[in-house]
Order: sequence, then C-alpha cells, then structure tokens
Amino acid sequence: MRTVQSVATMAHDADNSLSAIVGLVEDTAMQVQSIATASEEQSAASSEINRTVEEVNRISGETAAAMREAASSVEALASQAETLRGLIDRLQREPAPASQAIQ
Repeated sequence: MRTVQSVATMAHDADNSLSAIVGLVEDTAMQVQSIATASEEQSAASSEINRTVEEVNRISGETAAAMREAASSVEALASQAETLRGLIDRLQREPAPASQAIQ
C-alpha cells in the first residue's frame, strides 16, 4: 500500500510540476509574442522615419536649388539696378535740351 501511495504522491507532484511548467511556457509564449509585436511596431516606425528623412532630404535639395535660383535673380536685379543708377546719373549730369527748359 505504501508503494501505491508513494506512486500516487509522485504522480500528483509530477502533475503539479507539469502544470507549473505549462504555466511558465504559456507566460514565455506571451512574452515572445509581445516582443514580436513590439519588433514589428519598431520596424514600422523605422520605415516611417526613413521615409520622413528621405522627404526632408528631397525638400532640402529643392530648397537649396530654389535658393541658388533666388541668389542668381538677386544678382541679376542688382546688376540691373546698377545699370539703372548709371543711366540716372548720366541723365542728371547732361543738361536738358532748351526746348524742355522750365520757364
């Protein structure tokens, strides 16, 4: 009878141990699933960051090109202003024709 009781006790202990192991395995599986989900979210966020950085680079390039064009336009405008200033100076130095003199 002692042997049967001993075997029953060992079976009960084994059942308790297996239940504990199954609980730990389930907990581990849930943690692995959480890690996988977090990893997918991180990957999606990284992809979004990469797209945003590419967009910023594109906009930066467009801005640089526009600034070069603006600088060229400003230089051309400055040259035209200098030419106009020269024409005004020349006209101011030349005497007005007699027919246009104010009486």
